[in-house]
Amino acid sequence: MTKTSKFLATSVRMRYLARASKSAFSGIVAIYGLVVAVIIAGKIAPGGTEYTINAGFSQFAGGLVCGLCGLGAGYAIGIAGDAGVRGLSQQPRLFVGMILILIFAEVLGLYGMIVALILGAT
Repeated sequence: MTKTSKFLATSVRMRYLARASKSAFSGIVAIYGLVVAVIIAGKIAPGGTEYTINAGFSQFAGGLVCGLCGLGAGYAIGIAGDAGVRGLSQQPRLFVGMILILIFAEVLGLYGMIVALILGAT
């Protein structure tokens, strides 16, 4: 194999890994929303029992926080992933840095889930 063909093979493999990691991070943020939705649905009292307006607004705020943080995390993952894949095709050694940036973007969704769980517990 020539040096050029080795570089092209490495570049294609790195781009595939970068795209796969970007979709994995986006999927995790969706699972955070699903967890919060299941917890909120489990706390909703059946008809006829006492369900205060404070509990309703607290759960609404928790769902809203988790959803908006998930939206922001998804947007950040998309922007960082796009720039990372473009840079990765030119410099394969940017892979670790790109993954770290994607992790920092994904943490926004995790923080939203934590806040939603705290709001739902009150």
